[in-house]
Amino acid sequence: MSIFRRGEIWYASYSLPGGKRIKESLGTADKRQAQELHDKRKAELWRVDKLGDFPEVTFEEACLRWLEEKADKKSLDTDKGRMGFWLEH
Repeated sequence: MSIFRRGEIWYASYSLPGGKRIKESLGTADKRQAQELHDKRKAELWRVDKLGDFPEVTFEEACLRWLEEKADKKSLDTDKGRMGFWLEH
C-alpha cells in the first residue's frame, strides 16, 4: 500500500486479499494527514482479512457514501429516488 499525489490531493493505492487493486482519494493536501488516513484504512483492511471483523455500516450510511462517490453519474436523480423508497421502508 502506498500514497501518491495528483495535483494537490493525496491518494492511496491498496491491494485487497484477492489481488484486486483499489485507488482512492484521501481528500487532503496534507501529507501527514494522508499518511494517517492511509494507515487507518490499511488497519481496517487487515482486520477484515485476518479477523473477519467487518465494520458495521447502516444502509443509510452506505447510500450516502455511494451518492458522494457517484456524484457525476447521469442517472443520479433516478438512483436517489430509488434509494429514497428503500430508506422509507
